[in-house]
Amino acid sequence: MPHDTGRAGKDAAVRCRLGSNRLVLVDVTVRKWEERLTDGNSETVHRRRTTVRRKPKVAVAPAVSQIAAQKQTPAVDEPGDSKPLWLLRKEQWAATEPAVRDVNTRRAQLPAGAAPLGAPPVPLTTLHPERPSPAGLTSWEGFVPVPTDPRTPQQRIADQLAAARRQLTQEGLSRSQRREIADRIHILNEQARRFGA
Repeated sequence: MPHDTGRAGKDAAVRCRLGSNRLVLVDVTVRKWEERLTDGNSETVHRRRTTVRRKPKVAVAPAVSQIAAQKQTPAVDEPGDSKPLWLLRKEQWAATEPAVRDVNTRRAQLPAGAAPLGAPPVPLTTLHPERPSPAGLTSWEGFVPVPTDPRTPQQRIADQLAAARRQLTQEGLSRSQRREIADRIHILNEQARRFGA
């Protein structure tokens, strides 16, 4: 509500008694105020109060141990539901024991190493394929690997050392990069000493 504007010829403003202690001007006649009140009442009479719709209460989730206990207890329709749990487990193991033993014996026959899933089964007998040998060569002479790098190990180490030293002189290297290169040079020097001795 507006504060007192101090217009001439009007009654003095009245202090509001609702706690704000404002100066209140009443510039509406009683008849006009009554008309506004009835008009406002006719506009709002058709409104209904909305009912408060509460969110449904969600049940508290059971603890993991409770879920595990429910899974371990047999269902009502399982056979042997009056038997204790340990006896049911023993019977289930007795039913699956031959299949487990069979898988274990087959697994023991497989060679060591990992086989990809879905791969064909590994042969249990050793295969010895015969390769045709070129004319005039024995079976091993045709399969001797040819060296691809004609340099000696000492020459390779010397070349790697030279490259590492060139790399160490480059600008803009961080401290960790310089340390890695220095460690590489140290290792190459040790290898050169071993080959030289």
